[in-house]
Amino acid sequence: MKDCIIIGTSPLALAEAAYLNNNGYNCLNIEGKSEIGGAWTTIKYEDFPEIEIGSHIWSYNKKTYLLIQNLFEIPLVKLDYQPKILFKNLLIPYDWKMNLLSIKSIYSNLFKFNFKFFKSIKTYPDIRFSILTSAYMYPKNGAIDIKNALETFIKKQELKIDLNKKVKSISISRESIEVLMFDGGKYYCSKHLILTSLSEIEQIILENGEEIKLPKKEIQYIHRHLLIKDNKKPKFNYIRCVSDKVIHRLSDMTSQVKNQLSKNEIVICVGIFQEQYEKMNTSEQEDYVMNFLKKQKLISKSATLIKSYSNTYPSFYNDSNLMKEIERKSNGKIKILRSTDFIYSFYNNYDKYSTLI
Repeated sequence: MKDCIIIGTSPLALAEAAYLNNNGYNCLNIEGKSEIGGAWTTIKYEDFPEIEIGSHIWSYNKKTYLLIQNLFEIPLVKLDYQPKILFKNLLIPYDWKMNLLSIKSIYSNLFKFNFKFFKSIKTYPDIRFSILTSAYMYPKNGAIDIKNALETFIKKQELKIDLNKKVKSISISRESIEVLMFDGGKYYCSKHLILTSLSEIEQIILENGEEIKLPKKEIQYIHRHLLIKDNKKPKFNYIRCVSDKVIHRLSDMTSQVKNQLSKNEIVICVGIFQEQYEKMNTSEQEDYVMNFLKKQKLISKSATLIKSYSNTYPSFYNDSNLMKEIERKSNGKIKILRSTDFIYSFYNNYDKYSTLI
């Protein structure tokens, strides 16, 4: 029997396993996929360089950047062009959204008379006002760097990983927790269990026999990678599109695979809304994206599409209030790692994980 089972192999789940192992626990990470990393993974299309699966940006927190860089021994670089928000035809600093989110959060807690919030407001990384844009950072080669760093981290920390084990349900007894698989075969026993906000599980049976179903909010993240011939180097890194019906985000990924491209070739990753993706065929999507990029002057008018590929990555989000209830009713046997924002998740565990460095 393990002291603790952790569902998933995201950077956060692996850091938690390392912390517990270093504090005398015998942990096992169970992963439903065939590779580690959670959402921080790569994809290899035919005749296309291995590349990050989707368009990502990390939130800004200088202290946490340093923690992640030292913890996983992964070099982070300042983005050549800081992230932007595209509203209609106007590009504005991505960082300015923090002003709106901070005001919204303060306003909401003010009318809730949440005095605890205001006493500790300086400790919230997502309460931040920005006039000058912050220096956002990211691994130079994206998820390729993350994946390589995690593999090294697993070996260094001697973590135990079991892949291709998709969890169906969890049953809590007085003595242990049983973790049952979808294939109906092997199951695991442990004294404690750690879930994340993204853990995909059907139900949890509590010690008193109560069954809790986990209705999940499923989101299909669809991205199209385009290999484009253009004598103009893109002057953007990440753009969040808030007023387009088809495209919701863009990334220039050329630097991630630069040494594998021919002269004047660039790679742009485009996030496409699921509803529009299902309505449009491949040719329609390609035409729409190329026209959009040219209209916004993100590529030159003479740029031509060489080829493109798309992928779909499903994510499952659990209700935060339900997860808190499960944590409470498990009598300390289940712990929830909040993981909906990569940087803030590590920020909230800074004191713990910094002991590993």
